[in-house]
Amino acid sequence: MKRLKELKRKSKSKKGSSVLEFAFGLLTFVLLAAFVVDIIVVTNKQYTVSQTANQIVRQMSVQGGVKPSAPIGYPGGNQAYMDSREMLAYVQSELNGANIKNDEWTMRIEGFDPNGYPVARNNLSNGTNFEVDYRNLFEFEISYDYKWTIIGQIIPPMGSTRSTLQKRSAVSEFKYANQ
Repeated sequence: MKRLKELKRKSKSKKGSSVLEFAFGLLTFVLLAAFVVDIIVVTNKQYTVSQTANQIVRQMSVQGGVKPSAPIGYPGGNQAYMDSREMLAYVQSELNGANIKNDEWTMRIEGFDPNGYPVARNNLSNGTNFEVDYRNLFEFEISYDYKWTIIGQIIPPMGSTRSTLQKRSAVSEFKYANQ
């Protein structure tokens, strides 16, 4: 009973409350700052992957897919054509610039016939040969991993690796001469 009265008396006292408020405010500020830094990093990665996907799908649309070398009759020949090796090097360069390592992302290309049925599916590599004839649909997808680095150290479940993707659809603008 005596302890209960002592505890009640101390709880009514205002001594030390400013220290508790300061500690709580500091903790809140640290969590907020960690979240803001992480959100900037994750948003930068998302933006870079999005812009890279836009560039690649536009290039593939103009040139009718991607091949190891320029197809016969391509305007401008090899100088104007981005082959599969150059395309892969471009994607690696862009994603490495956003601190996404080569083993943290994959790319997939899927082509469709004029009726919308899937006819081909490939991952982009140095020797990819993926033709999409004029006015045929194709989809391009980059999947990548990211982590909440700082906030993940404070809240462990947030530190696990997560995956997301950027998917783009386009129509080929190039007519192959061999068809």
